[in-house]
Amino acid sequence: MDSQFIEEIRNYLIQEYKCHSIILYGSYVNGDYTEESDIDIVCFTDEENMKSNDTSIVGNKQLDAWIYKTEKMEDIEGFLRIRGGKVLLDKKGLCKGFLHKINELFQQGPKQLTLEEKHFLQSWIQKMHRRAQKGDVEGNYRYHWLLVDSLSIYFSLKDIWYLGPKQSLKWLYENEREVYVLFDRVLGPNAETENINQLVEHIMNI
Repeated sequence: MDSQFIEEIRNYLIQEYKCHSIILYGSYVNGDYTEESDIDIVCFTDEENMKSNDTSIVGNKQLDAWIYKTEKMEDIEGFLRIRGGKVLLDKKGLCKGFLHKINELFQQGPKQLTLEEKHFLQSWIQKMHRRAQKGDVEGNYRYHWLLVDSLSIYFSLKDIWYLGPKQSLKWLYENEREVYVLFDRVLGPNAETENINQLVEHIMNI
């Protein structure tokens, strides 16, 4: 992303929302963006009654900009997704410390679940797996529900931050390849019953 385009985005957000802090995150920072990628941004302002999300087209690219009041910077856990972000504007000198706190919390890891909480999640997986085998439309719905929630539940059971499907699947690919393969198989168009059985069994044995 060239400096002229960054300046265009910065000027637009300042004009629209009077932002004092702008942080770019996501694929344009990680380097895995494509032609279809949005420009992921968080902004902070002291202004009242601003809309929370802006998906305008700027420089032929679609923004996915989230606008927050300044005090939201105190909610560190709510911004883990922007870890490693690039500061585009820092009029108040808040961004460096903000990003440092985010990284500190990430390194600490999430609050560990109790055994009771983990058993509850595993019981839910087991129950949904059983109901997904009914062979009717409700069973099919529960099957897809199970697929969607099993990824975040896996990370919770492992006491690892869940940062959405893209980052979490990438983490599995880099750190737990065998588990990544299990998810890859069940999420594919040709998934078989044995694939979901293997994933559920793995989750139940954590």
